[in-house]
Amino acid sequence: MTSGSESDLFLYRNPCLGARLIRLRVEWEGPQPYISIYSDNYIDLLPGEKKSISLALTFPGDMTTQVRGRSVVGGNNLAAIEIPIAVNP
Repeated sequence: MTSGSESDLFLYRNPCLGARLIRLRVEWEGPQPYISIYSDNYIDLLPGEKKSISLALTFPGDMTTQVRGRSVVGGNNLAAIEIPIAVNP
C-alpha cells in the first residue's frame, strides 16, 4: 500500500536572459519515496517567462517520518543551485 502527495515545488523566473534545458532533480537523504514524477523537466525559458513545476511523490504506506533532501536545479547556461526540502508523507 502506498500514499501519495503532490506539491508545486518550483517556480522559475528569468528576468533578463533565457535559460536552456533546465533540469530538475531531488537528491534524498535517507529514506525516500518510491516514485517521483515531475509535471515537466528539461525546460527552456524565454527572458521574463515563468513556469510552475509540480512534483508528485509516492511513499511506502508505512512511512511516517519526514523525508529530507535537496532539490537541484541547473541548465546548459544556468549554474546549478540546491534548495533544501522536507516532505511529510
